[in-house]
Amino acid sequence: MDTSLQPGLILEGRYGVVSELSVGGTNRVYEGRQTNLGQRVIIKTLSEVYEDPSQAKQQIEQVSLEARVLAALSHPNLLAVHDCFLHEGFPIMVCEFVEGRPLAAVAEMAPRQISAKRVLAWADQLLDVLSYLHAREPSIIVRDLRPSNIFLGQDGRLRVVDFSLVKRMADRGKGTQEIVRGVGTDGYAPMEQMAYGPTGPATDLYALGATLYFLLTKIHPPPAGGRAIAVRDPLVDARTLNDTVDDALWTALLELMAIRPQNRPQSALEARELLFPKPPIAAGAEPKVRHCVDCAVKLEPQMRQGVEIDWCHRCGGLWLDRDELERLIELAVEDHGSDSLSNAPTQVLNTTAAGSVHLGDMELPATSRVWQFLREVWSNSGFSNQERT
Repeated sequence: MDTSLQPGLILEGRYGVVSELSVGGTNRVYEGRQTNLGQRVIIKTLSEVYEDPSQAKQQIEQVSLEARVLAALSHPNLLAVHDCFLHEGFPIMVCEFVEGRPLAAVAEMAPRQISAKRVLAWADQLLDVLSYLHAREPSIIVRDLRPSNIFLGQDGRLRVVDFSLVKRMADRGKGTQEIVRGVGTDGYAPMEQMAYGPTGPATDLYALGATLYFLLTKIHPPPAGGRAIAVRDPLVDARTLNDTVDDALWTALLELMAIRPQNRPQSALEARELLFPKPPIAAGAEPKVRHCVDCAVKLEPQMRQGVEIDWCHRCGGLWLDRDELERLIELAVEDHGSDSLSNAPTQVLNTTAAGSVHLGDMELPATSRVWQFLREVWSNSGFSNQERT
């Protein structure tokens, strides 16, 4: 059955189809508009409906389950569901619209591998939402957590956007209820899911580890089946691809992506303790405070466009970590509407014409949002242009 929706189509008299955003193995996703209120929405439908009536019925039941599950949840890292109905025999789900891009695209457009500090900040959000889902009664298992199903909003918040393979746990310890036997995505689904075995919280934690691995390396993990039968694990050591990955993080990733589910953390709390081990605190120790390397004064945190940087009130210097620069790079890309930073026009900065600005080993166009952001901080620093360096 053709499930495509044409732009201009009005569904249920109140949801207008604007344009197709993506087509995946499971879903078609459209930008839509709620005609009554003028709000942008996401419209999801199946990418195809099986000809076999019993299989088609199962597909429709799965979409209905996805809608019911999401509609009953309230969490900042989940999409809000507005509506669910049938259109010409196939299911439609209407969700909250999120301005942003999937983490898969964020990683691919990054000029180099993303810093471990930033990836762990995302892991913190994902562990929070997995903890929330797994604590429901019955537990909710996503079963398709991967970079393309996680959106990074312009507010810096992640949203898990695809629950097409979601399952509810049956009785505790007996695995998930069966409706549609979706096996997940190669590289992100563990062996028990690929083999249609019982799935549970450890299934999502494998997918979390695989997602973090991709974000750190820009390499999709090898399929779990291939890893299980290989004489030597084909998973490339992330430490050789990203110099911000330390031994502790690599060990944590290997535990999350263990082939046997019993060898993985069994809860999001255990995974958090693995990824964020608490260092011993010496008696009388004070928290670390960053100081300007030139003036030795305490740096003051400044929030601009969702990015925290440190500012020295004495010399006006700005200090940014690698992960902060990465976010600024993304803002610059969004500003120019492309994945290239090299074609932006120049502009006059103070009295000097500059085509680009060097930040460490990154070169940015002078008109980018990154540079404009830095100028905004400088303009509020209380120093004249001649005094700023």
